[in-house]
Amino acid sequence: MICVASAGNDGEQNPSIFPAGYLSEVIGVASTNNRDIRSTFSNYGSGLVDVAAPGEGDVALYPGNNYA
Repeated sequence: MICVASAGNDGEQNPSIFPAGYLSEVIGVASTNNRDIRSTFSNYGSGLVDVAAPGEGDVALYPGNNYA
């Protein structure tokens, strides 16, 4: 089983933050913008973030059979 979790959205450097910092085996993912720079709201830090991926301005499913 592979467990991947968000690094969080508080803009903090805190390696024990839940969910990505809950266990060392969890792969923590931070958010980047369209210039591949860390999103200001994305948590960061060694021991928390293993990989970063686009997380701003993404089109996603939204309640009511819509996209946002």
